Amino acid sequence: MDTVLAYGSNLMPATSVGELTGGTVPFFRDVRERLGWPRLGLDLHLEAGVIAACREDPDQIDAIRRALGEAGLGVASINAFPFHSFQSGPVKDRAYEPSWLRRERLELTCAAMDLAAVLCEDAIVSVSTSPGSYLPWGEQANDVKAIAVGFGRAAAHALQLSQRCGKRVILCPEPEPQCTLSTVAQSVRFWGYPIPAFARPAASEILDHDEAAARTAIAEHLGLCLDTCHLAVEFEDPTAAHTRLREVGAAPVKLQLSACPEVHEPGRDRDAVRALRAMAEPRFLHQTTWRNRDGSLTRLRDLDALDPADPALDAADCLRTHFHIPIHRPPQTPGIGSTIDAALAALPGMCAAQPCQLCVETYTWSVLAGDHADRSAGVAAELAFLAEALSTR
Repeated sequence: MDTVLAYGSNLMPATSVGELTGGTVPFFRDVRERLGWPRLGLDLHLEAGVIAACREDPDQIDAIRRALGEAGLGVASINAFPFHSFQSGPVKDRAYEPSWLRRERLELTCAAMDLAAVLCEDAIVSVSTSPGSYLPWGEQANDVKAIAVGFGRAAAHALQLSQRCGKRVILCPEPEPQCTLSTVAQSVRFWGYPIPAFARPAASEILDHDEAAARTAIAEHLGLCLDTCHLAVEFEDPTAAHTRLREVGAAPVKLQLSACPEVHEPGRDRDAVRALRAMAEPRFLHQTTWRNRDGSLTRLRDLDALDPADPALDAADCLRTHFHIPIHRPPQTPGIGSTIDAALAALPGMCAAQPCQLCVETYTWSVLAGDHADRSAGVAAELAFLAEALSTR
């Protein structure tokens, strides 16, 4: 299977089928036409309203497929991470609701996988999802046993769905800073114990206690979605992360190419730190981390908690924040760089592993650009930049 290139549609509001077909589809048709490409793939974001409408009226699925086809768009993968109003007002930690401790998350995810099997064109269908829960909510809200059980039940559903539709549907939790799954080490530990101890038995219960089928469900229908911005905020090397996760059976199936802003030697460049702090905005959560010279990490829950005068920054060698910035250009502010070069350098190795679905995810265009034309031009520029980078690597 060749690398599948797509763009994440979660930069557009799509709380209903009407918003999806009347807003998201025309937007990406414009992007495709700007590029002069005959076809453009989407990592299609499915919100709860769209899923509910399609379950109640199957004709809505045909409406989505027809709109996509007429616009020259295809569905390469599905984003089933945030389910509620991701681009409508403040989101912050609501992006993680419902967590994988709640049955609503399982039910919505299984319904999203059902839609993915119909909408996606390829034989391998990845569906990204929340990394469990959000660590600041507390230990009880991050019960790894309950989260693993949810993953196991969803993997069993994916296996059953795959047997019916002939496509391999893979659920891919997406590690994110300060979540149940955030670092490579956390993911490795999760695959080392909670997955075999709790996810596999949960899958077995769904699959009539067929242990072989449960092992297949976990091995072939549960993977990971790796986002290079998230890795950068945790100061993880993307190549090493990809290799280590594959070694423990947590295969990264979907790769989200994204970049975050960074300030080197923040203690010596307070103006750059102030400029970074000025990027704080009320819609999205921007977990912020700096690496100290001894290798330890200092984490802040959000960018607005960053104090440019904090004396602790004198011990830091690099400061980064979870703010997805365009991959084709660095911030236009002195002292603030981009992590995109490290992500691009790792792509050949990560894409060599099969399967590999690659998408760009700069959902922050909604706060970076003033109108649809600017956003469309920016998205097209990112895709052109990535296509050129892939061709030279």
